Amino acid sequence: MTFQDQELLHFMLTEAEIDDLFSLINHHPASPSSGSQGSNRAVYSSEERKLRRMQSNRESARRSRGRKKKHLENLTVQLNRLRLQNRELKNRLVVTMHQHLLISLENEQYATMQTKTLIIFLPFFLPPSTPPSCPHHSATGSSSSSHRATIAIHIAPGANLDAATR
Repeated sequence: MTFQDQELLHFMLTEAEIDDLFSLINHHPASPSSGSQGSNRAVYSSEERKLRRMQSNRESARRSRGRKKKHLENLTVQLNRLRLQNRELKNRLVVTMHQHLLISLENEQYATMQTKTLIIFLPFFLPPSTPPSCPHHSATGSSSSSHRATIAIHIAPGANLDAATR
């Protein structure tokens, strides 16, 4: 500002008003005697609100980290429990499969014994029959009506023999 401009301002404005204007132009805060303390209070309240908000955000973040930590601990406990349960189920499966194998082998043995028994004893339950031509007996010239037919029946393991013998 030139000297003439300053003189014009002096005639219209008071010294305090001029200082306030210069402080606004130069971005300096007004002096305490200028009567503009209301704006300082507004800035102070804004600063106070900002500090309160920052503190509130810190507390909220702390609580959030605590909840996250607790949730992670719960998930870890659940994971360990499920791993243990999975291991127990696998062990039970191995035992069950072993028992199944043993029972299957035992069933095969019984089925084999039943087949052998049926082959041995079936001729005694069949009616006597005379083969139409028996080369073994025709060579000797003897024929007998007491020949029994031998039938070999293969019964699948696990088949119901009661129904087969009826």
